[in-house]
Amino acid sequence: LKEFANMFKLSTAVSVVRLYDYEIQNLASISYAVENNISTETTMTKIIAPVQ
Repeated sequence: LKEFANMFKLSTAVSVVRLYDYEIQNLASISYAVENNISTETTMTKIIAPVQ
């Protein structure tokens, strides 16, 4: 049980918050693009996507 609790350190919480921030930025970018009829290709180059 102690090992399970050790997984959730401050760095984990910061990482989750940063991922939510990226997601919100991406959703805002997509919403803006749809509202202004910007092409999908242009939109996809502007969003933040994780590198795989």
